[in-house]
Amino acid sequence: MEFTTQLRQAASDLWQKSMQEPFIKELQNGKLPLDIFRFYLLQDRYYLAEFSKLHQLIADRTDRHEVKTFLQSSVRDLNDSEIGLREHFFSRAANFCC
Repeated sequence: MEFTTQLRQAASDLWQKSMQEPFIKELQNGKLPLDIFRFYLLQDRYYLAEFSKLHQLIADRTDRHEVKTFLQSSVRDLNDSEIGLREHFFSRAANFCC
């Protein structure tokens, strides 16, 4: 069994419990207040930017080629897809009224 499958199985109960959190339930049913959603998005964007910096910092310090390549690929993916998607969303969301 793959390591990630083992982790997913070990976290199964917590994963199911997280689906019962008020934030998730309100998000799912469209009742999450806009100011809370905006705050979440800003925190998520901050987390991703810092996570990307951490990957780059570790990549810069490792001597292991395969680790460096993996981490640099992660940085590109984070910047191009995850962070880029949020930047696009923020630019579009600025047009919405509060």
